[in-house]
Amino acid sequence: MIVLLDLNYTLVANSKDLSGKPLEFRKKNEHYREWLIAILKQMAPEAVVMLTVRTVEWEQWTLARIKQLTGWQPDHAVFNYTRDGSIRPEQFKEQALHEVIFPRYGNPAGQYLGVESNLDTWKVYAKYGITGLKAFPSYEAPGVAYEPADRRLFS
Repeated sequence: MIVLLDLNYTLVANSKDLSGKPLEFRKKNEHYREWLIAILKQMAPEAVVMLTVRTVEWEQWTLARIKQLTGWQPDHAVFNYTRDGSIRPEQFKEQALHEVIFPRYGNPAGQYLGVESNLDTWKVYAKYGITGLKAFPSYEAPGVAYEPADRRLFS
């Protein structure tokens, strides 16, 4: 199994608190869901691919910050290489599936699991037979680490 891991609002624990803040504030205060990383490690997938609409200018800093704070790194990371800061997450991720992910890992149905915060991206993943899960912040669903995406999307 290959896990497609969303960054903002999924791995980043405090995205909501950082939204709209100046870049320097965000850089000093971004934190990650270590419980989610622990689950990923236990799953021992073939690969964890962080797939994010965050632009490539942030890639080096983001990966270094994740490593610094958690001691972990994804196996592969795909940041928004389109240079289009206004591209919708689901549009970028569908493009990246075709241009990066499928050429590298193949496209057999059932091979991927998307851990994703965006319902529109779940719909894209569903088109390709990718199951979606959402990581909830503890204040939204105490005691719940993840939940399957709306089953109607995958029928």
